[in-house]
Amino acid sequence: MKNRIVVKYSLLAGLFLALLSGTSFFLATRSAALAAGVFLSVLIAALPIPLLLAAPIVMRRSLRRAREANITIVNEKALMLLAEVDTIVTVKNGVITEGAPYIAEIVPEGTSQSALLALAASAERTALHPVGRVLYETALARRCRLQAASALSEMPGKGAEALISRTPVRVGHADWLIEEGVPISGALLARGDKMADAGLIPVFVSYGRNCRGIIALADDIPSEAAPSLHRLQRQGLSIQMLTGETARVTAAIKKQLGLNGARPNLSPSEKAREVQLLRTHGHTIAMMGAGTRDDAALREADVRILLVREDVQEEETQAHDIRIERGRIGDLLPLFAIARKAAMLTRANRLIAISSWALLVLIATGLFHPLGSPLLPPTIALLALFLVSLLIVMNSLRA
Repeated sequence: MKNRIVVKYSLLAGLFLALLSGTSFFLATRSAALAAGVFLSVLIAALPIPLLLAAPIVMRRSLRRAREANITIVNEKALMLLAEVDTIVTVKNGVITEGAPYIAEIVPEGTSQSALLALAASAERTALHPVGRVLYETALARRCRLQAASALSEMPGKGAEALISRTPVRVGHADWLIEEGVPISGALLARGDKMADAGLIPVFVSYGRNCRGIIALADDIPSEAAPSLHRLQRQGLSIQMLTGETARVTAAIKKQLGLNGARPNLSPSEKAREVQLLRTHGHTIAMMGAGTRDDAALREADVRILLVREDVQEEETQAHDIRIERGRIGDLLPLFAIARKAAMLTRANRLIAISSWALLVLIATGLFHPLGSPLLPPTIALLALFLVSLLIVMNSLRA
């Protein structure tokens, strides 16, 4: 939009200066031929062709480079804006981690492992969250006997609950169960803290007013994540993680990856508010998500990036500008390199176009003629315009 405005006004200014210069020379010399030559020279010099060429070639080549790196640019404007980003905000599931959680440990209290898993899976029968789905699918795979459940519901950022034999069953964070009046033994709390410190996700399961145990899930972090994020940080980017996990799990991941910041215990709407808050503090945000659960936060970001993981059964969000097809966080490195080079070349092209426009127009108007400078013939103005356009094209081919 800004480029269109500049093109429009440069063309109008050129036409005005051409009329003014032609009229001035006609009144001064009474030579219609000379006045027509000056008018035509100014008009040619003021043509915004170099400015029109400043961005399209750079963008086309940048999009091709992105496709070669298995990155799809859905919104071209987002690629240019990405060069201005100073903060990367990411969710945990499917971005920082593989997005394929699995049960690593089951610690029952007053029941058996299979009974604890069956109880949790019965309450998670209709779960949309990856953790709930893993509990349900693992119970089916292990042929656990599930119980009939009613009033199933998910509590974003907390867990899930249901009624089994008219008794409330809750599956989620320890703090939530305690808030609901479920006492948890010191032994289970200590075990849960150790799991969280190790980066596992402790899921507490209660039946009525009794906590029946913990099911710990693991979600592996790709080996490329830490070095890739460190390289991005060395380029001046701040990495912030937003997650619904507990403070201990979040702190363990933050320490492991050396993140600049991490916010725990967040629901999808709270993640969106965190992104809004960062923007109000003057940050330009690139948000990375992996599924529809991240839609609210993605919509609040300046640039929205989707990591596509084909092995993760998550409904793909439509709220994105850029798709990283291989689902590798390391592909952010070539993405930012492409964006920054495209922005640099476009700025250089626009500087060349505007500088040459001003110089050629001033010479063509005869402003320096009283100082002994010759008038610029229309053919020379056309040649100069061609050479400037060629220079911009050659510079654009570096993208």
